Parts: sequence; structure tokens; C-alpha cells
Amino acid sequence: MLQIKRLVQLAFRLELFEVFGLVASFAATMIFLLSAHRLDDYYGIHAYASPIVNETVGVLESPMPWVFLGVVSILLGAYIRIRKQQPKNAPMRLYLIRVIIAFVVLMAIYKITNFYIAVYNPFDRDAAIQHIDRVLFFGKLPSEWMEPWVSRPLTWLFSAAYLSWFVLSYGTVLVMARRDREAIRQYMSMALSTFYIGYFTYFLVPVIGPVFTVPYATPIGGVDALFANTQALISRDCFPSLHTGIAIVMMVSVWRHHRRFSWFYIPITILIIFSTIYLRVHYALDVFAGTGLSIAMTQLSPQWVKGWAALHDWASGLATSPKHQPTVKERAFSELA
Repeated sequence: MLQIKRLVQLAFRLELFEVFGLVASFAATMIFLLSAHRLDDYYGIHAYASPIVNETVGVLESPMPWVFLGVVSILLGAYIRIRKQQPKNAPMRLYLIRVIIAFVVLMAIYKITNFYIAVYNPFDRDAAIQHIDRVLFFGKLPSEWMEPWVSRPLTWLFSAAYLSWFVLSYGTVLVMARRDREAIRQYMSMALSTFYIGYFTYFLVPVIGPVFTVPYATPIGGVDALFANTQALISRDCFPSLHTGIAIVMMVSVWRHHRRFSWFYIPITILIIFSTIYLRVHYALDVFAGTGLSIAMTQLSPQWVKGWAALHDWASGLATSPKHQPTVKERAFSELA
């Protein structure tokens, strides 16, 4: 019974954003195991009698899983070493490694999501999204209305803003770290809940975006050209716009926990959102969906974090009784976990 209590206690030591990753990983694994035959039929590779073996070999032949495995192995090795050596600021370093691992899992799930969409929902919804956008914006897409504004300075400004998102979505963790662990926890929970719900929505509404589906008279270049030149790697990941959603999550997190950086995050968020339209990556409806999702998560996720913290406190009390006082080693582990 005591062992069960300790397992429960250990489970609730996980952060909520780590739980999101575990749930998504479990779901991806179950889909793989239960639907290997669909993957087998879709890709038309039948080297082995068992579809599961067939697809497993196919996955292992790709370099990407080995890259993810190598990165996680390095991070776990660093975690173990820091736990043993106990250098200065060890608790924060250990926590940041857990954050990085959560992001690595997130990237792996993103790759898996794009792999599965073509199998389970291969019908793109671009035509429907375009119709709604044109109804809302007087007969044209917003990117078509913006076409007369296309210029080299604007293209490079919006391209830089769009690409900055990839750095800021991770770099904001370091901004939160300047405050405390709770700020990191809140940001990661809001961001990863937004990411994972967005990934699920990709399955329901696969969209490849106007850059691939709308014949514009004026080429843009910049990021737009980068996407157009890699059509073999098209992803159905436009609805909702997670560039919009995560940018808003970053802005809200900074406003709540480190307001002095708002002078930077507010304008860069506005630029990122407009860049998704100007660069023809997203439809306006994608942006609206990303905005709604992020607003919902910035309100709901903090409540989920509080609820998870209450469960953590409850689980911590399971193994603590008048007959059992935590040892020095157990207290140290609790502080680092």
C-alpha cells in the first residue's frame, strides 16, 4: 500500500505541462498500435507480414526519431549529473531541463500529427475557409486586399517577425525564469495546452494555407518563397494559427509576470499576427481561431494549474504521517522535483 501511495505521489510531482505531453504521447502510441494497418495501406509498403512491424521499421529508418531520442538522452544525462553534483542553482537548472524535454516531446508530437493527418483526414478545408473569409471581408481574402502593399521592406519586416516566433516561444521561458518557477509553470501550461489543442484541431480541419491555394499576381519572396519552394513538405497545420495563439500567450505571460518586457512583446505580437496574413501563411479565420483558443487557455490554464497543485499537495500528504517523517534525502528530492 505504501508503494502505491509513493507512486501516486511521484505521479503528481509531474508538472501539468508534462502531463499534457504524456497524454499526447500515449494517444499517438495507441493510434500507431491500433491503426498500423491503415498506415500500411496508405503508404503502400508491405515488406513484413505484420503492419506494426512494417511501420516500426519505417519509423526507425527515418533519422528524426533518432535525433529526438539522442536529444532526450543527453538531457536526461545532464539531469542525472546535476542531481549528483548539486551545483549552484541546481533546482532551477533541473527544472529548465524538464521544460526543454517537454518542448522536445511537443516537437515530436507535431511531427507525428502531420504524419497522421493525411491518413485520417486527407480532405483539405481550404475552399471552405476561403469562402468564409471572402464573405467576411467583402469578396476578397485579407491577403488579397493587402497585395497592393507588397514591398521589399514590409516583406522582410514581416518575415523577421514571423521567424522571431520560433525563438521567442522558447526564449520566453528564460524571461519567466527571471521571475520564478511559478511564472515558468504558468507560461508552459498555457503554451502547451494551446499547442496540443491546436494539433488536435489540425485533424478536424486540415488546411494548407493561401500560399499554396490562391493564385496571387504579386510574388512576395521572404518566408512566402521559402514555403512555396518546399511543396513536398506541405503541412496541414493552418487552422488554428498557433503563431497567433502562442504569440498572445507569450504577451499575456509577460504582462502578468514580467511587465517590463511588455514594450517589446506587445508590438512583436501585433507584427507576428499581421505577418501570418501578409505572408499568405494563414487565412483570417485561422487567426480568429488561434486568438480564441489562446484567450481561452490564458483564462482556463491557470485554474488547471491551481487544481493540479492541490492534487500535488494531497498526494504529498499520503506518504506523510506521524509514523513517517521525510528523511533528508526525501526532502531534497521533493525540492528538486
